[in-house]
Amino acid sequence: MTFRQYLTLMALSTAGALMAWLIVVLAIDPINTGAPTKIVFYLTFFIASVGLLSIGGALIRVLVIHKDAVVSRQVAHAFRQSLLFSSIILISLFMASVNYLRWWTMILIVLLFAGIELFLLTAGRRHL
Repeated sequence: MTFRQYLTLMALSTAGALMAWLIVVLAIDPINTGAPTKIVFYLTFFIASVGLLSIGGALIRVLVIHKDAVVSRQVAHAFRQSLLFSSIILISLFMASVNYLRWWTMILIVLLFAGIELFLLTAGRRHL
């Protein structure tokens, strides 16, 4: 898969996820709905944010920062980081919706995901 094909596929998938998320946000009353609707809200939001962050991260990495690097590795790094950052956002949104989000829980979440990223970075270097 070429970089252009990857961007096209991700853009179409992200557009679909954004449309689904907008339908959930605009057409459904959050107060009178149950758990399945909230799961769909969080799932579509997560997919859309992963897509947006992955496309943005890949473009920045490939076109601006690492012009001479292997494109597939840069895309993989951007996708992994978009998954981690979207997870931070999603967990924070959920915790805020149930009134558990505090400054110290946010710090713990960020430290947890920073540790995961550090582990993935160092584990990837050992196998190269």
